[in-house]
Amino acid sequence: MAKYDKNTHGLRWQVPWGKHSPLSYRASHKAKQGMGLNELNFLAVMVLKDPYTWMQSLCRNSYTARWKHHKKHCPNLIPNDVDKEHHYVRDDNHEKDLQHNGIPISIYYNPNTSHYANMADAWNTWNGAYMDADFPRLIIRFEDLLLHAKAVITEICRCYGGTLVNETHIQYIATSAKKPEHGHSGATSGFVEALLLYTNSTNRIKSFTGEDLIFANKSLNQTMMTLLSYAQPSN
Repeated sequence: MAKYDKNTHGLRWQVPWGKHSPLSYRASHKAKQGMGLNELNFLAVMVLKDPYTWMQSLCRNSYTARWKHHKKHCPNLIPNDVDKEHHYVRDDNHEKDLQHNGIPISIYYNPNTSHYANMADAWNTWNGAYMDADFPRLIIRFEDLLLHAKAVITEICRCYGGTLVNETHIQYIATSAKKPEHGHSGATSGFVEALLLYTNSTNRIKSFTGEDLIFANKSLNQTMMTLLSYAQPSN
């Protein structure tokens, strides 16, 4: 399939409302490259990650997410001694609130900021909007794209009414496609590291404390998890 340019049809690198923007922006916001385009004419492709690995990814590179955390405790859905040591917990009442509702997180989506109860709520809300949408869209698990790139990309092309230019010429980039100078410091270094990270059940939850894992299991939308075939790890 061709990459979009002004003289041809093809795939644009982002939807008119912006690739990171929540779905609520679809009818109210245009990214710079989306000016003058009708968002109703686009079939969006949304890629999501297993929430447990996504939370750890956010710890490595927070992008525009902001929440009180320290590298010694991240993901930090509920506070522990590390958070207390760094004065993220004000008093006993504040701790009770955080234990019940989780540590809040805010994510800036130009031009506004969205606020979530905790990291699990952020995953539920952003992805859930696409899951519940009433218009055609493609929802793809990142792990399937990583492990079965040829099959997945071929089906995407067919869905759009096209075919791969050369189905035998799919190549994996061995190094990271995201460069630190573009705001991606902390990203995995390449294909092999990504395979080790996303195919290992231990790595999936390696940074979670037992308490955070219990909270995540309780807070993540289990209907979505089941529909996407993401198994709940043991506490």
